[in-house]
Amino acid sequence: MRKGRLSLTTVVILFLLLPTWVRAESPSDKYEQAKAMSQSDGVAPGGAAYLTSIEKDIGALINKAFKQCLKRSMFSRPKLFNMVLGLDANGAIALVAVSEEQEASQCTREHLEGKTLPRPPFAPFHILVDVVPKRV
Repeated sequence: MRKGRLSLTTVVILFLLLPTWVRAESPSDKYEQAKAMSQSDGVAPGGAAYLTSIEKDIGALINKAFKQCLKRSMFSRPKLFNMVLGLDANGAIALVAVSEEQEASQCTREHLEGKTLPRPPFAPFHILVDVVPKRV
């Protein structure tokens, strides 16, 4: 090995020792983390009651977003996907993480970001949603 060069082993070790916040987070990592938070938020005090109270609001919001996407573009057979909505203290959707990147999920995410729902019992509050695309 020449002077001033790092060996491959040294580079690998340095990468593994980097804090996770330094490494780029993939969309699937972001989704999996948000999904885990939605599961714990749903069983936290006030979480289940909040989810029940806003079920229709979430459905209407996603239906409206998806219909706007269908008008804008004809998807090539959109597939079922899941998304996690992350709400801030005021109920604004601050995070939309999707399970599968496709035209339908990207468009739906764009339409949902910044929309609001009733204030959650705590923030951030994460909600897991199954989106079943249907032609309207």
